[in-house]
Amino acid sequence: MHVEMIDFLRLGTPALVLGMIVMLERIDSKIRALSEDVQELKAVITRQDTCAARHEEINRRFVHIEREISGGE
Repeated sequence: MHVEMIDFLRLGTPALVLGMIVMLERIDSKIRALSEDVQELKAVITRQDTCAARHEEINRRFVHIEREISGGE
């Protein structure tokens, strides 16, 4: 029994380590893909927020100009 355990550790450990390395490599590639997606989403959200704020400012200025043109009504 003791010899079987030593043989298992001696022969099985490299396979287990290789399996863990492969699994970690797959996880790493998925994390990198998710990170790229998050960066793209962040850029889109920032752009949308900036565009919305810019449109609100333009609309506010148009309203102000229209009030001046129409005589303050």
